[in-house]
Amino acid sequence: METNKSIEPERTKESRWVRRGKRLLFGFVCFVTLVTLWHAEENWRGKQAWNEYQKELVAEGEKFDAASYIPPKVPDDQNFAMTPFLAPMFDFFPGTQKQRDTNGVNRIYAFGNVPSSFNRDKVTVPWQIGQTTDFAAWIKDWQKEVSKTNKDLQVIPDGANLKDRQEAARIVLQLLKPNESVIEEFRASSQRPYARFNIAYDTPDKFSILLPHLAVMKRTGQILQLRSSAELALGQTDEAFKDIQLMFYLSDAIKDEPMLISHLVRIVILNIGLQSVWEGLADHRWSETQLEQWEKHIQGMNLINEYVRGIRGERDVLGSSFFEELRTENRRLGLMNRLSVAG
Repeated sequence: METNKSIEPERTKESRWVRRGKRLLFGFVCFVTLVTLWHAEENWRGKQAWNEYQKELVAEGEKFDAASYIPPKVPDDQNFAMTPFLAPMFDFFPGTQKQRDTNGVNRIYAFGNVPSSFNRDKVTVPWQIGQTTDFAAWIKDWQKEVSKTNKDLQVIPDGANLKDRQEAARIVLQLLKPNESVIEEFRASSQRPYARFNIAYDTPDKFSILLPHLAVMKRTGQILQLRSSAELALGQTDEAFKDIQLMFYLSDAIKDEPMLISHLVRIVILNIGLQSVWEGLADHRWSETQLEQWEKHIQGMNLINEYVRGIRGERDVLGSSFFEELRTENRRLGLMNRLSVAG
């Protein structure tokens, strides 16, 4: 009898903890259910609000489908972006970021033969404060750059007077000579009727879309600006005019891309191109015919409308698809991490 009495309290105590555990479990299940219902309701309500907002804007003429902003594909033989030098840039193995023609890609990124100062974005372009291109500074940068790998290599000829603008201009043109074949290829390909880079707009994760051509276009524009400025200093006005024309073409080649960064790079190329235009104007080098061509070209630009297109493209090509994925996919944390990295 004593044994039975000692066991009974233990059973009572155990059942009390079991009952408490069941109540806690039931409360937790109820809490999770309420949170899930709240989440589902918020998702539904948010989607309804977004759909209504879209309907209002569509009624006002807005477009929300990415296809409305993505430039149509064009035949390769009519496409500037498929010039032999540039063609390997977007030729990836399916589902990867590895290029088929790695040698071709390496040639693209090695293109330039220029000092690292080309890659430094300057808030003020010299023409904006009335300064001509400083050839001596570029040549000294070149010397610093080559000295990193070969201390004995000299880019400045013995006895050269860098204070003599014409002599410095001749040295600059000599240093840029290795880029001449690529520039001439670009010039020939610029006669093709279209310029459409093969950007992978159909990439599921829109923020991982690669835009390697923008750096190449900008670097080429910088090379052309330096070259055209040196040509002007040596009285080679027609050659400078052709290089500036090509610079403007490179800027136009990316103007239809529905990404804001493409629009910003376009403006950068235009801005650095104006350096050589201004230098020619200051020295009264341009003919009436050349000025008329530029006037006609500039009058045909509408950078504000292009900016609006870029903003809308960001919204519909990148933003809308991203937030739809964020709403529906089960990897929200990973998506948010990618968004913070992209920012």
